[in-house]
Amino acid sequence: MEFGANVRRRRKALGMTQSELAARIDRSIHLVGRLDRGKKWPALKTVIEVAIALQTDVRSLFPESQTVA
Repeated sequence: MEFGANVRRRRKALGMTQSELAARIDRSIHLVGRLDRGKKWPALKTVIEVAIALQTDVRSLFPESQTVA
């Protein structure tokens, strides 16, 4: 899942660990790990919280083919 790869790429670009992201979005590190690996599709609220924590917009976390015009 490209969403997970984009989350991981952005998180690492910020020098943020999975644990730090988990703390910022008030979720478990287990969930963040599953997001990173593309094993979990998050709820919309979580997607928004991840984008805010990663200082980016929601659209940047999704591949172009998955965005809605």
